[in-house]
Amino acid sequence: MRMLMSGEKATGLRFGGKAEALHRLSGLGFRVPRFFALSADAFVSHLEQGGLRETVDEILRGLGEGDEEDASDRLTALVVGGSLQPAVRDAVVRGWEEHLGGAPAAVRSSALAEDSAEHTFAGQHDSLLHPRTAAPVIPAVHARDRSTSPSPALSHPRPAT
Repeated sequence: MRMLMSGEKATGLRFGGKAEALHRLSGLGFRVPRFFALSADAFVSHLEQGGLRETVDEILRGLGEGDEEDASDRLTALVVGGSLQPAVRDAVVRGWEEHLGGAPAAVRSSALAEDSAEHTFAGQHDSLLHPRTAAPVIPAVHARDRSTSPSPALSHPRPAT
């Protein structure tokens, strides 16, 4: 699992649309707020360390037309039912303490397929604004897992306009 910090170079890593856009703007010399982002591998790590990967794969293999809401509910319960895995929690705390150092922040989801030329997931994910310590960030990151897996995001990406 990797973290992307504002101002660093990153090639070949998998980050969501918001993180990629902030990184790209920063690299072009635009002033953007300090940020850090966990790679998509953080979610995979959460699944694997929690022994959830096989169950997620099983649910997705059985997904048929019209099953999106039930599958989404099952996936959400599975992913957020336990605690955030230690490696992910430690990466969040490290990024917060080393890079943000108490500055106000926004905790956002940044999915790999969001806000592409074909689809947008605008308004489908929750945000936490202005936490000043790492303490509320851990449950907020775990809540981002909840907000990135409801049935609208699973079954209804909106056409981009």
